[in-house]
Amino acid sequence: AETSPAPDVPEESPAAPGVYYLTERVLASTPGGVREFPAGSKLERVGESGVALLLTDGKNTITVDRSKTTQDPARIQSAFQTVSATDTENARQAADLEMDRYHQQRQAIEEKIGKLQDLIANEQTKIRIAKGEGSGSMRADLKNLSHGAKHNIQVAEGRIAEFQVEINAFKRDISALVPPSTPAPPKAQNAMTAAATPVAIEETKLPDEDAGLMSRIGLGFQRLLGKN
Repeated sequence: AETSPAPDVPEESPAAPGVYYLTERVLASTPGGVREFPAGSKLERVGESGVALLLTDGKNTITVDRSKTTQDPARIQSAFQTVSATDTENARQAADLEMDRYHQQRQAIEEKIGKLQDLIANEQTKIRIAKGEGSGSMRADLKNLSHGAKHNIQVAEGRIAEFQVEINAFKRDISALVPPSTPAPPKAQNAMTAAATPVAIEETKLPDEDAGLMSRIGLGFQRLLGKN
């Protein structure tokens, strides 16, 4: 069986000979246990074997597939900026959706309140008619009203009280709505200084390969470097 040639590493790299940068997070076994090397980690080559490179950070020597490295620090910085811009845009779109949902919920409640207020106005009109206010003869003394007029006023006042209870409940619903906050833009990040010191990981509890920002950065590197 033929051995596939090792992928070419860009020769236009401004990095010093033997200096490589990880394009994605790497978990590697070291004498001190399993360690995580974040994307952007700067390492030096101490050897190679086929498509694999032997790299060191001065303390740990690890074996890394050549396809997960680059010698061009500009690509690393560009990838960090691309991922940061993507995260910012995603956060903005999510915030816009949350704000739209908030306004829709508030508008729906306010429309219900408006309809109840219209019903209250209708009942108040019925009360004025029953009192004779509409005809110009004020009969504020309910004792002088007919039994039917009194009944109509009592029914209308009862409905107004019910509608007001509903309005107060809807107002409490509006008060309970919390408008979403605008996400703060991410801080500027320099890929050459962003890579953290390798982190020790317990052998029996490895982190999720898809966890957090490093996973998204890894995908950003792969897209930027033309990987599937």
